[in-house]
Amino acid sequence: MRTITVYCALLGLVLSVGGTAIGGTWSDNFDSYATGAQLHGVGGWKGWDNLLSAGALTSAAAAQSGPNSVDINGASDLVQQFNITGGHVQFKAMQYVPGNMSGTTYFLLLNEYADGGPYDWSVQLSFDSASNLVTSDFGGSATAPIVRDKWVPLLFDIDMDANTVSEYYNSALLSTHVWDDTNHNTLQALDLFANGATPVFYDDVSLTTVDENVIPEPATMALLAAAAAGVGGYIRRRRS
Repeated sequence: MRTITVYCALLGLVLSVGGTAIGGTWSDNFDSYATGAQLHGVGGWKGWDNLLSAGALTSAAAAQSGPNSVDINGASDLVQQFNITGGHVQFKAMQYVPGNMSGTTYFLLLNEYADGGPYDWSVQLSFDSASNLVTSDFGGSATAPIVRDKWVPLLFDIDMDANTVSEYYNSALLSTHVWDDTNHNTLQALDLFANGATPVFYDDVSLTTVDENVIPEPATMALLAAAAAGVGGYIRRRRS
C-alpha cells in the first residue's frame, strides 16, 4: 500500500503541472556574463535602435542572485526583443532602487518594436526620485511609493487574448488596463530606459507562458507515463 501511495503522489504531482506557469520561455540573471561586461550584442540584449551608446553594463554593486545584475543609468536604453503573438504570459523582474537615486527612470514593455521603428508601448512604469513615486503611465496614472535600498519584485500578467495587463509592484496590484489599444495582440520588447537617471539595478528577469489547458512537455509526459506504468505494474503484481 505504501508503494502505490508513492506512485499516486507522483502521478498527482505530474498532473498538477497543467495549471501552473510553465517556465523556460526566456530568462536572464546576468550571471553568465563577466562583471562589468557591455551587454549590447550579448545574450539578445542591445541598445535602443541597435545603438552601442544605449547599451548597459553588468554590475556587482547590487545583485538579487549573485554575482551580477544589470546597471541602468545615464544613456542606458537596453532592449531585449521577443516574438510572441497571443496567449497569456507573465513577465517578472527584480528591481533595486538605491536610496540616493536621482532622476526619472523607466521600465517598459512594447507590443511593437523594430530598430528605427515602428514602436508601440503597452507598459510604462516611471520611477521619479523627486516625488518618490512609481507611476503606471498607461494605467490611469496609478501610483505607489518607491521602495529604496531593497530588491522589489515587478510582475506583469499579460493576457493578450483578453487584451489586458495587470501590473504588480512590490507584490501589490498597481493597475489593470488595456494591453494594446491598436490590437497588435503581440509582445515584442522589454526596454530598460535610464532617461539620464543615476543607477537602478535589475536582476532575474523572466518571461513565462501561463496556460490552464497546457499540454505537458515531452519530459513531463514521459514522467507521467512512467508513473502510470509503475502503478499498473504494482497492481498487477499485487493481484497475481
